[in-house]
Amino acid sequence: MSRRRAPRADGQARQNRAEQLFLHQRHAWDHHLKRHGAGGCSGYSTRPAEWRVRCPICMKMTTFESLQEEHAPQQSGASLLGSDRCVVLTCSACNGGANLTYEMQAASPETSTTHASPLGCPTHGLVLDHSRGDLILIADELPLVLTDLKSAFLVAFATLGYGWSTTAGLRPVRTAIQSGTLPPNGTCSIVKLRDHDGQNIVMQLSGPSRSILVQAASGIAVQLPCPGSASLPILDGLAVRTRQWSWPTLNGSHKQLEVARRAGNLFHTDFCDGHSW
Repeated sequence: MSRRRAPRADGQARQNRAEQLFLHQRHAWDHHLKRHGAGGCSGYSTRPAEWRVRCPICMKMTTFESLQEEHAPQQSGASLLGSDRCVVLTCSACNGGANLTYEMQAASPETSTTHASPLGCPTHGLVLDHSRGDLILIADELPLVLTDLKSAFLVAFATLGYGWSTTAGLRPVRTAIQSGTLPPNGTCSIVKLRDHDGQNIVMQLSGPSRSILVQAASGIAVQLPCPGSASLPILDGLAVRTRQWSWPTLNGSHKQLEVARRAGNLFHTDFCDGHSW
């Protein structure tokens, strides 16, 4: 009589996912370096103790023990981009620091009820309380803006990889995520799209609005720089969608990582020869 194997504990499942994610991020980093003539590919072998991975936010090379899983959008549901879908590894300083400065505030924002005309940020400033029909005015929009910005950056990193995240045009965005301050004007924007297809996708736009657009199924989108762009153009109807990728689903079993890699929407630019980034 065969015995049923007991299911793994959640802690062991998370450990398996983190270890596999480390190997995939390391492999993507190796390919990024190889593309620029510095280094070779280590493959997906067992993780040596001395291996390090570059944190996509602060860009510091970090050991496995000093990395943490970062969910994007946040598990708290604070981001307008929706519920958590992607998981990547960031260093404990970037994960913990951001949580302390603005993510926790975004999860429980200070609000007041208003019946006045809409005020504040058109994306975050006014929320409808469906249970009462009241308009809720967010007192401090900065934590919400930064939470959405961080979510979009990490989703785009999981999708596009180091070939996108290491570019100079994203330095002000990475600094803002670390410091909890708004990035300079012209480096990013958060918009509500009038026309959208209801998908969680990352788009590469060409034409006058050349940029990367991280779109949630709700139509909320974050516009981020493309490699080689000194400033962010205004998003308008002249934008041409040249490529798009679905957000990789990585918040379950570690097996999802290989599925996403084979589908071409995990660290895509680090493995695709069609990109010059």
